[in-house]
Amino acid sequence: MVGRIHAVAVLACAATISQVQADGLSLIQKDVRQVAAKTPAMRTRRADPDVMLDKNWTYVSLDEKEVVERGSLCIDGSTPGYFYRPGSIDDKWIIAIEGGKMFCEDEDVCVQMLGNDYAGVDTMVYMQMFETEEFSEYNMVELHHCDGGMFMSDRAEPLVHGGKTMYFRGKRIIDHIFDTLKGTKTFSSATEVLITGGSGGGQATAVLADYLAGLMPTSVHKIGAVPMSGWYTANPNDIEYTFGMHDMSSTISPGCKSALGESDQHKCLDPRVSYEHSSTPMFVVQLLDTQSLAGAYADDTTLEQSSKLAWQNCIETSTASCSDSDRSVLQGYLDGLVADIQSITKHGQQGEGGFLSTCSKHVFYKEEEYEHYASDGTTIEDAVATWWRNLGTGGAKWFLPCTLNTKGDAQCESSCAYDSGSTE
Repeated sequence: MVGRIHAVAVLACAATISQVQADGLSLIQKDVRQVAAKTPAMRTRRADPDVMLDKNWTYVSLDEKEVVERGSLCIDGSTPGYFYRPGSIDDKWIIAIEGGKMFCEDEDVCVQMLGNDYAGVDTMVYMQMFETEEFSEYNMVELHHCDGGMFMSDRAEPLVHGGKTMYFRGKRIIDHIFDTLKGTKTFSSATEVLITGGSGGGQATAVLADYLAGLMPTSVHKIGAVPMSGWYTANPNDIEYTFGMHDMSSTISPGCKSALGESDQHKCLDPRVSYEHSSTPMFVVQLLDTQSLAGAYADDTTLEQSSKLAWQNCIETSTASCSDSDRSVLQGYLDGLVADIQSITKHGQQGEGGFLSTCSKHVFYKEEEYEHYASDGTTIEDAVATWWRNLGTGGAKWFLPCTLNTKGDAQCESSCAYDSGSTE
């Protein structure tokens, strides 16, 4: 299954450096050479070159000397990198953002993140999109999150807390990665780039789309973003502090930055706010799952708990416990989601679109559900592919959720019954 997360052995002191060759990334591994001496803050972190990732993927570490010079360090001071898979169409690319927890909200959470080996290169997310007919021949990069700040942080000085030294340099990491990619023949002549990600990677896709678009080579004439399962943020009462601690102001959407006063720019971490002011065409995919409900009601503990219970009673297992009140809570979320998006002028503009559904698997994007969940017979896979093919010529296209049943099984979309077997 494409969506499986595969383990990759991690070596703390590797003797080989994987880097992109100038022939357009057709070969990733360079000759073995001795690693240069490192500064005290620098640690090497690499995937074992003898262990192949699935589907011809390779992990590429950034050049250590350049990392020191640029300060593009992971949260723990180690060397960042990215996952790469070559394609057969040189000028077409997918830039995926690895999902999971994307940022730490305060110093204590950051220390906990550090203790959990957050920057470790032992997994990657295999998105189902990678193997579809529309995109399987594209060159692909998956950005490995290791900064603890959703690739947005640019704090000049390291933060010391609880005896730990932490670096918040996500902006420098992605700047470094794209400078490296633009130094290769294939990416430097790219013409089409699709940005995507799921869950935390979906939130990052929506929020970072404009900044990433600005890092593309001038040859790119078609660019769009597909944020999946990420239309939410942390408690709005927390993100202002998080925004300042990480110093995220330089990576938010320029449109959002200019629309909001300096004291409100932290609100640009909310995908809804960022989307409203973004210039990058987007196809938003959002389902009815517990994580999305929790994110939507992060500032309302009562509603967060009642919506989770309603989901369990009516969606996870449709039983007699699914009350009218439960159905009302879930339908209220769906109605609010649709109304919120439709209130944004951008949603009706050329090139915009989305797939809003009552289906319930949060990580559908890395499971077979991606090609089975449907709306009026059109699957998510086909909806995304059609939007992408028509981008630049077609009008806005949105697939809206059906209305939950008021009696019996609450689920109103038959394709949502598909279950690939994943427990996530």
